[in-house]
Amino acid sequence: MWFQVDDLKEKLAAQEKDVTIKNEEANQLIKVVGAETEKVSSEKVLANDEEKKVKLIKSDVAKKQKECEQDLLKAEPALIAAKEALDTLNKVA
Repeated sequence: MWFQVDDLKEKLAAQEKDVTIKNEEANQLIKVVGAETEKVSSEKVLANDEEKKVKLIKSDVAKKQKECEQDLLKAEPALIAAKEALDTLNKVA
């Protein structure tokens, strides 16, 4: 009977060591995951800021493109008239 108790105590001590080691490993892993989570969170904030900047730039580009297209539509009749006038001058000369 005493042998069984001693044997169980030894097994319990070995298991306690294993549990302690596994707890330490788990705590290390938690620290690593925590650090990586912070890093990802920081990068996400930066990415969100960049996304906002890109949206503003895209909006500005679209606005300028529309303005340029309108300017082109306004300028085309004058260009056509100038070309026709030049053709007329070339025919006369």
